[in-house]
Order: sequence, then C-alpha cells, then structure tokens
Amino acid sequence: MKGIIFIILASIFGFLTVVLVGYVLYPLFWIYNLYDAYNTAREINEKYGGYY
Repeated sequence: MKGIIFIILASIFGFLTVVLVGYVLYPLFWIYNLYDAYNTAREINEKYGGYY
C-alpha cells in the first residue's frame, strides 16, 4: 500500500514541475524514499535474521 501511495505522490510532484514547485518537492520526496527504503530493508532483515 505504501508503494502505491509513493507512486501516486511521485506522479503528482512530477506534474507539478510544470509550475516549478515540483523541482523542489520531487527531489525531497526522492530523498525520503531512499531513507524509507533503507529503514524498511533493515527492519525486514532484523525480523528474518539477516541476508539470504
């Protein structure tokens, strides 16, 4: 569900580049996605005992 929300938000921020607001919001959203992916992967690895 979180992935679907991120795709929708990324599309909205992409369209907002037409009015120049997206040039600020999209990179910030991208950085947040990197942070979230790292934390989610770390939580999954801790839950299931590391790497496979």
